Amino acid sequence: MTTRRTFIQVMASGATAALGLGCSGGGSGSKDSGGGTPGGDPRLDSLSPGHGKAGDSLTLNGQNLAATSQVFFGTTSTAPTAVTAATLAVTVPAGLAPGAVSVTARVGSATTNALTFTVDGVGNGPHLTDAAPAHALPGTTIQLNGQNLAAVVEVRFGTTTAVPQGLTATSLNVVVPSLAVGPVQIVAHSAAGDSNALPFSVDGIAPVPQLTSVAPASAAAGASVQLTGLNLAAVDAVKFGTVSAVPQSATATTLNVVVPAGLALGATSIVAHSSGGDSNALAFTVLEGTRPVVADPILVHIYLNGGNDLLDTLPPLDTAEAAAYLKARPKMHIDAADTFDTGKGFGISNRFLYAKKWWQDGRLALMPGIGVDHPNYSHFVSHDVWNWSTASTPDNTGWLGRWADTAFGNSDTMRALCIDSSLPGLAQGKDRQFVAISSIDGFRWPSMLAPWEWNNSKDFGVATWSNEDRLRTLYEPFLAAAKTETNAAVKGVGGGYNLFYTAQGEFNQRMAAFLVSNRTIQDFEKVLYPGDTGYALDPALPLPSGASGRITAKFGSEYSHVYLAAELKFIAKMIAADMPTQVYTAELAGFDTHADHQATHEYLIAALGACIESFFDQLKLISTAKGAAEDRVIVVVWSEFGRRIAESDSGTDHGAGGLAFAVGKPVKGGVHSAYPSLVASLADRALEGNLETTVNYLRLQATLLEKWLPGGAGKTAAILGSSDPKYIQPIPFL
Repeated sequence: MTTRRTFIQVMASGATAALGLGCSGGGSGSKDSGGGTPGGDPRLDSLSPGHGKAGDSLTLNGQNLAATSQVFFGTTSTAPTAVTAATLAVTVPAGLAPGAVSVTARVGSATTNALTFTVDGVGNGPHLTDAAPAHALPGTTIQLNGQNLAAVVEVRFGTTTAVPQGLTATSLNVVVPSLAVGPVQIVAHSAAGDSNALPFSVDGIAPVPQLTSVAPASAAAGASVQLTGLNLAAVDAVKFGTVSAVPQSATATTLNVVVPAGLALGATSIVAHSSGGDSNALAFTVLEGTRPVVADPILVHIYLNGGNDLLDTLPPLDTAEAAAYLKARPKMHIDAADTFDTGKGFGISNRFLYAKKWWQDGRLALMPGIGVDHPNYSHFVSHDVWNWSTASTPDNTGWLGRWADTAFGNSDTMRALCIDSSLPGLAQGKDRQFVAISSIDGFRWPSMLAPWEWNNSKDFGVATWSNEDRLRTLYEPFLAAAKTETNAAVKGVGGGYNLFYTAQGEFNQRMAAFLVSNRTIQDFEKVLYPGDTGYALDPALPLPSGASGRITAKFGSEYSHVYLAAELKFIAKMIAADMPTQVYTAELAGFDTHADHQATHEYLIAALGACIESFFDQLKLISTAKGAAEDRVIVVVWSEFGRRIAESDSGTDHGAGGLAFAVGKPVKGGVHSAYPSLVASLADRALEGNLETTVNYLRLQATLLEKWLPGGAGKTAAILGSSDPKYIQPIPFL
C-alpha cells in the first residue's frame, strides 16, 4: 500500500496553518480527509435559484451544514446570512464575472462538493433602468427601458406575467395586466436570467373630480390659487383653457396650483383632470402681472426688411383655417406636422429656430395680424409709415427720434444707437437724432437719410429732408479731425456734428476702458452665431427631414444672417462695456420673397431665431453694475407688411396682416392680438386677397413708450399724434 502526503489549508483562529496529513489510496479532494463533522461529511445537494446577480438571495440545500463559516463563489468568499444543518442562505457577492461559477461551502475544517451557479449581469441578462410612465392603469401600454432587452420573453408584475412587444436592445413595450391597485415590482426575464426589479405603481380608476370654487378667481401667471371640491387627491393636471399645470399639493377636497405662463389675459376656464376624467369647469380671469421695475432697460429693435410672411412663420392649425391655407398655397406651405401647436389655433413653424423654446419659457409675445389701417404695398411708403409711426400728419421725424427729443437732450449722446452706417427714419427727431455706429473701431458719420429712403415722402406732401445736403457737405472736412478728437473747431460746427463728435469721444473712452480691462476673450464672446466656424444646429431641434442640412448649407453660403449676427455681437459687447445706451436698432434683409419663397423664408426665419438665441446666450454671461443683462433686454421684431394669402408661382406678393413679436425675460409670453382669419379675409372682397389687420401697429410703439422706454410714459399721445385708445392703448406683453 502506497502512502502519499499532501497539504491542505484550514482556518483556525484567524491564522492559516499547514498540516502534513497521511492519506491512503485516492481520497476525495473536496473533503477534509481527517476533519469531518459530527453526523457525516457536509455536502451540497442543490441551490435555488440557479442564476442571479450581485445582491440576489441564494439558498443552498444539503446535509451537515450547521458549522458553515464561508461560502465560496469561485475564489470570492462571503459569510452566510442564515445557517441550519440542511440549508444555507447567502447573498451573491459583488465583483463576479457573468457566467458559470462553482459554489462551495466551508464547514468547520471541511469543504463541500461544488455546485454550479450562473451569474447574471448587464453584460449577460436583461437590465431595467426605468418605466415610462412609472404608474398606469391596467390595460395601459408602458415602455420599459434598459439593456439587453431584445431577448426578453416575459415581464412579471409581481407574480403576474405579461408578454412584451416591440422589443429592441434598449426598450420594450408591455401592457399592464389586471392587478390590484398599488405598488408592484417589475422583472424582465430572458434565457439569460431575470433582470433587476423595478418599482411600479398600478393606478385605480379614480372618481371624477368635482370643483366647487377657486380662490382667488382672478390672478396673474405665477400666482398660486386653491381649488376646492371633491375627489381631488388623484388630480394630476389642471387645465387653464388649453394650458396645463401640475398641482403643487392636493387632498380629497382641496388642491393648490400655480397659474401657468403663456395664457392670454382675460376670461378662461379651469378644469381638473384625473384618471377618472375631467371635472366641471370653473370661470377664471387671467390678470396682467406686476413686472418688476427694470433699472436701465434696453430695447433691441430688429427690422425684417422686405415683408415677413405671417402664415409660414405661424401656420394656421384650426381645421377650417388650415384648409383655407392649404387651398391658397397648394405647392408651398408648412405642414401641420412641422409645427409646434400653441393651442391657440395656430402653430409655430419648427423652422423658426428656438421659438418653441421661448414660447414654453413664457418669453415670447406674439402679435399676429399687426398692421396699418389703410395698407400701402410699396416697401418705401410702408417702411416710412412704420418709421414715422404717427396718427397725424408726418413731419419726417421718426417715433424713436421724437422719444429721444423728449427723453434726453443733445448732450446725452449715447442713449440711442443705430448699428449701421446709415440712420433709419425712425431714429430721426426734431432736435436730435440717434448716432449711427457700424463697428467697434469707431463711428461712421451717418448720412442721415439716404435719398432713396425718403423719395416717397413726397407721396404724403412732405418735402425731402432739409439739411441732408448741409450735413454731407460739412462731413468731409471734419471727419478726420473728429476721429482724432483734437480739433476744437469741430465742437462748434452745429448740432449734428457736435452730437457725432461727443458720442465718438464717449464711445472711444468707454470701449478703450473695457478692452484694457478685458484683454482676454470673455466667455460671452465665445458664443457662436450662425456663420461662425464651429457653429452647429442643436440636434434636438424638431426640424423636418432635410431641413437641417439645407439650413446649415445656407448658413455657410449666404450673408444676410452674417450682418445680423455681427450687429448683435456688437450690441452684446457694448452692453458688456456698460454703455448707457437704451435703444439699439438692427436689421435682417431678404424677406421680399416674390420667388423661391419656401427656401428663402426657411433660411431667413431660421437665421433670425438662431441669431436671437445666440444673442440671449451671450446676455446670460454678461452682468454689469446695472445688473444681469438678460434681465434688462428685450428684442422687438417687426416688418413693414406681411404677404398675401395665396401663393404666386414660386413666391408671395406684398400683403397685409403681418407679424411683430417680442422676446426676453421681462416679456409676458403668449398671444397678444387676434390671429387673422383666412376664411373671413378671403370672403371680404375689400381685402383683395390679403389678411385682415387685427391690431394697429401704433399700439406696439405705445407699449414700448409707456411700459419700457425711460421718459416715454405719459408722453405717448404727443409722440404718436393721437389720444385714441385704438392707437395708444398698450398691448399687455410688458
